[in-house]
Amino acid sequence: METTLQIKDQVMYRPHSQSAFRKTVLQDFLQMTACVGGAVFAVYIAPSYVNLLYFLVLLGLFWRSKNDYFWFAFFLILINTPANLFFETSSAATRRLPLYSILPGLSFSVYDLFILLGIAKVYYFKYYIGKKFTVSKSAKFLLFYIFLVSIPMSFIIGFEHTGNGFLNNFRPYFYYTLVIPFFFLVNSSKDIYKLGYLTVPYVLVTLIDQLYLLTTGKMLATLVNPDTVRYVVENTITGGARAYFTGYLLLFYAFLFGLQLRMNRKYEIVSGFGYLVIILTFTAFILSATRSYLMMPLMALFGYVLYSKRAAPDLVKLSLITVVFAVIFFSLNLISWESFMKGIWPRFEAFFNVILGGGGGLQNFDTVASRLETDLPELWEAVQYSPLVGAGFSGWFRKYINDDLGFLNSVLVLGWVGFAFLLNFIVFFLKDVNLWASKKYAGKDAKVILHSIAILFFGILLGYATTYDFFTVMQIERIYFVAILVGSAEVAANDIKERKKQFFNS
Repeated sequence: METTLQIKDQVMYRPHSQSAFRKTVLQDFLQMTACVGGAVFAVYIAPSYVNLLYFLVLLGLFWRSKNDYFWFAFFLILINTPANLFFETSSAATRRLPLYSILPGLSFSVYDLFILLGIAKVYYFKYYIGKKFTVSKSAKFLLFYIFLVSIPMSFIIGFEHTGNGFLNNFRPYFYYTLVIPFFFLVNSSKDIYKLGYLTVPYVLVTLIDQLYLLTTGKMLATLVNPDTVRYVVENTITGGARAYFTGYLLLFYAFLFGLQLRMNRKYEIVSGFGYLVIILTFTAFILSATRSYLMMPLMALFGYVLYSKRAAPDLVKLSLITVVFAVIFFSLNLISWESFMKGIWPRFEAFFNVILGGGGGLQNFDTVASRLETDLPELWEAVQYSPLVGAGFSGWFRKYINDDLGFLNSVLVLGWVGFAFLLNFIVFFLKDVNLWASKKYAGKDAKVILHSIAILFFGILLGYATTYDFFTVMQIERIYFVAILVGSAEVAANDIKERKKQFFNS
């Protein structure tokens, strides 16, 4: 009986055609380049009315599209502001993605309209027929807590600390609803691999931006937007320009995609392409001289070792290829070895010195000192204002939320009780991911998607414990990113359910 339940991918689905897949990837690349290039033109060069009309046209194309993964990738790229493009979000900015004002005080960004249109598309075209979206018990508990406790606490504490009302404070969390259209509109796990390919070119865009900054001291974005509000980040140890970049999560997603290709090589359009993606993303992380940018992917690689039987030989090959890549990189003098050792390596060296017991401890570790001595006591004191149930989405939360102190932001919003519900959701989400991946009916495409998401959560949780809040901070790109991961897991799990159903029907 055990062997009769072992079903092959081709029993349920059409055989994978490598040539057809490559053709799709090329077409997607050309179309995405045209869309992003048009966005740059509309935002930074054309008159403002062209900017407004251009994105309305794109939203219209999304409404009629059958390849919805393309549009989720498009807005994933834009929301992560690659090479500092599309960074300005202030209503006073003259060059920004369009803001559509419906009534005085009521405006919608293009991201808001995309999510609303996606939800409307699901129901108008009845994509929900034949697909069932289920909310786990752990998610229900968390949602009940937010609506019954956190939202009322927002009004009890009030909004006088910042002048921003409830809607402005709560608005970023609306982006979690992206999970719904993603689940219903993305057809299968195969589409998630196509989405991954659309992120890869922006790893190169980021590297070009970094190298341009290191060699000229200026940002690449100033070529199209001389009045950008972004500023060059100074290296706190060595001085001078630091190749800090926007769009870290876009590269983190590309890194995830590189791991997916190594675990499911039938989707590599060229043998070893997954290695190339991983090496390029790591190069960007290293050039940024940002420790957390490097440590989270390294933690994800640790998860890769636990999940993949091929991980050990893969990592050996990856190390050898990395050495060759480094030799070529410095031989081409993209940046000199001397510049790397003087301008980039010292930030990592200081970190490793502290880890190994030198350097005088964390309190003497450049930017960490201010976080421990100033930011942490301030946020901890803010948490004590309402430690059990949190400050909700009040002005108190808006005033004290801190992007450099990880999970304590969640405690500030939800309190220790709500934080326990959030951790419960994360634990059970990962448990469900592993459960679905272990099903007898799990095809390789879906299994790799689920395993890679679990792997990436190793890195996310490291950042969440130390530096970056991925779940309750107000950065919409992080909420979009987490929603894409949760939606991808739901799509993969649905593929497994469909395989089981088709097996018994046949």
